[in-house]
Amino acid sequence: MDGLVCAGAGTGKTTVLATRFLNYTWELDLPNIRNSVSKIAAITFTEKAANEMRERIFELAFNNFIENNDSRWFTIYRTVEMASICTIHSFCRSLLAQNPLKAGINPSFNVEPQDIPAQEYTEEFLSFLVEGQLDKKDTVLWMIEKLSRKNIKSCLSEIFRKRQYLGKAIHKLAGANPERLAKQYKEFVIDYINKKAENYLSELEDIMQNDPLFPEISGNVIDTLNAFLSQEVKQYSCGEDILNRLNDILRGKRLKGRISQLRESLKDEKKISTAEWKNLDELATLAVEIAKLYVEFEKYLWAGYEYDSTVDFNELLIRTLALFDKLDEKQKQNIYPANILVDEFQDTSPIQWDIINELAKYSKNVLLVGDEKQSIYRFRGADVSVIRKAEQFIIDRKGDKLPQNPYPLDINYRSSRRLLRLFNRIFRHHFQDYWRQKLQLHLHEP
Repeated sequence: MDGLVCAGAGTGKTTVLATRFLNYTWELDLPNIRNSVSKIAAITFTEKAANEMRERIFELAFNNFIENNDSRWFTIYRTVEMASICTIHSFCRSLLAQNPLKAGINPSFNVEPQDIPAQEYTEEFLSFLVEGQLDKKDTVLWMIEKLSRKNIKSCLSEIFRKRQYLGKAIHKLAGANPERLAKQYKEFVIDYINKKAENYLSELEDIMQNDPLFPEISGNVIDTLNAFLSQEVKQYSCGEDILNRLNDILRGKRLKGRISQLRESLKDEKKISTAEWKNLDELATLAVEIAKLYVEFEKYLWAGYEYDSTVDFNELLIRTLALFDKLDEKQKQNIYPANILVDEFQDTSPIQWDIINELAKYSKNVLLVGDEKQSIYRFRGADVSVIRKAEQFIIDRKGDKLPQNPYPLDINYRSSRRLLRLFNRIFRHHFQDYWRQKLQLHLHEP
């Protein structure tokens, strides 16, 4: 059965995962148990957590053997090591090593423990293009003149560092037509500003009618706003003119309540303006050329690192996702796990979620365990909103068969009552309506 478990710290999630793992093994056919156990994947975020899960599974299996005197449990105990109980990076490494031809990689490839230091090669790369690639020299020098050498080097190294999120988009951008790109951006900005103007007008009308503090502001401002809404707004043909005029009316005035908040948010809207369009064609060309430059930089970098023999943790994920596209249906059925358990799900990055999502297509059971209050790896690309995506993912897989989603583990076995009260008070304000039903922790009373 599929499920999403919201498990706070100290609520026994490792035991839940281990018990679910053993439930999967108990249902297996003994003669084929080694092969069947190898089709179970228990994925977590750190090596420490993977070791803890493995130890708990061993412990529970052995205790069941002692308590029940059932040799089946001893057989399960001996075959647990066949399962993939590991981090997602270790799991991806195993997939690539099992399918080297499809992945285009040396079976004994090396995994760099640290990110490949792209910044150390940017200067060398630019010099190589300027001095040795005459067909690209003029374009590179033009980009340096517009953006500076330092900014280009920084841009290349940052894109490489974040390539698991930006890679596909950058490669697509490299093939774009600058004129078409500029036109699409103009259309997007016009549509965005027009919708924003409509929203601000609706908000303004609501404030004038319902905010009890609005009548306390200057009568002149109220009269001007009334005239603006009833007559003046009809004179403007685009949303930008409406926002500019509204900003002019409110600038420097003594305001209270929601109208003051509206003025502050208007300042941010000024950052998106059609006034910059005189340079938009040049900016679009620069964007496409930067993307092309990055594609060349990536090739240059991997040439020095032996692309088929060396990867870093980012590349493990990227190449695993690319491997999926090269496998046929039969290969996927043979390779993909039949049962998936994912711990610390709140620390999943978008590309990791794509991998789990793909693996789940051929899995009978998926259990996701996480706690958005414990998401601490945003700096590594973790996306806490993946918890919401997971809810919909589980619903789509099982529909009405799912009794509760997510299922809360809210009894804490580790912390004191005083600490839990403080903890609940802090997070109640951050999760609001979602808090009461799914995230609040309660003390276990022995």
